[in-house]
Amino acid sequence: RLQKRGTPHHRMSGRLSCPRALRLITLLYGSISSSSGFVASAPRKERSGILRKMGSLLSSDVSVAQLETAIFDLDGTLLNPEHVPTVGTIATVRKLHEKGITVAIATGRSAPALFPVVAALGIPRVPVVCYNGAGGLMCAYDSATQKVSVEEEIFKQPLSAAATRAALDFGRGLGFVLHYYAGDEILVEREDEQTRRYRDLTGVQQRVVASLDGQQDPYKILVMCGEERIDEVHEAALREVGEVCHVIRGAPPFFVELLDPAVNKGDGVAKMMQQMGRSLETCAAFGDGDNDLEMVKMVGYGVAMANARDIVKQSAKAVTKKTNADDGLAAHLEEMLEEGMFGPAM
Repeated sequence: RLQKRGTPHHRMSGRLSCPRALRLITLLYGSISSSSGFVASAPRKERSGILRKMGSLLSSDVSVAQLETAIFDLDGTLLNPEHVPTVGTIATVRKLHEKGITVAIATGRSAPALFPVVAALGIPRVPVVCYNGAGGLMCAYDSATQKVSVEEEIFKQPLSAAATRAALDFGRGLGFVLHYYAGDEILVEREDEQTRRYRDLTGVQQRVVASLDGQQDPYKILVMCGEERIDEVHEAALREVGEVCHVIRGAPPFFVELLDPAVNKGDGVAKMMQQMGRSLETCAAFGDGDNDLEMVKMVGYGVAMANARDIVKQSAKAVTKKTNADDGLAAHLEEMLEEGMFGPAM
């Protein structure tokens, strides 16, 4: 089966890329005379080999699938280390949109925390998987007012009451501040250095409450442990609440996330694409962190950033040559556009 995916970094997994297929067809066709079949001078054994190769090629399921949707993680991927999209990245993403490609976002952020990015892109409608897969939205950008709003809620899957209780007990037992994602708000019982750092990262002000007990079921709970204890807390969470929560090492790595066991970016993207009538095979996804792993593995063309975690790079079909500090995403997208890998949905 032929796939139109021709970047130098793409591991074909047994499939022929279009450039390779065309070279093979050219080789075979070059051995055929337009008037009398095979070139008379070709040895009998060589002619038989060419016939076998061509018969095998023409009898196979030949199709050329172009990528119709580009899905971007935010921090570490679409955004630079200052957590904003560069002028070059914005221009390239807009070029995709103008070509008829659906531009989507998949992030751990809440809706209010991603609105500034959607506004910067300036694309009228952007499908968004947020809360690392626990919510799906269709965001709308109004160029006249330069405002972003939620046009439609596609799906949501918060933590159950039992999982919420287990997550709260786990985090409190370690003595860390917890971030409780209740709807569009982030609730905390107190503030500390990690809370302020997270506010600077997302641009969202947390709300201090007397207790997180009795609040609505959250999309997720963050244990704000800091970099120096991230591995220790991640392992402890897997051991103590891993059966009732999906545990993710945060990105940037100064917190651990606890979500519903069935929630991850990959499944969130699958729900969104099903709603839109799109195949995952025609999606490209770009990411860098542990929370991007399922998404990168699930789509037709998964790309890891040069600054990605090794586990993501090992699961991706391609790795960008540059990091998010050097417009690595934009450069890779330009290569893909030049290779003709993108095509609008028919």
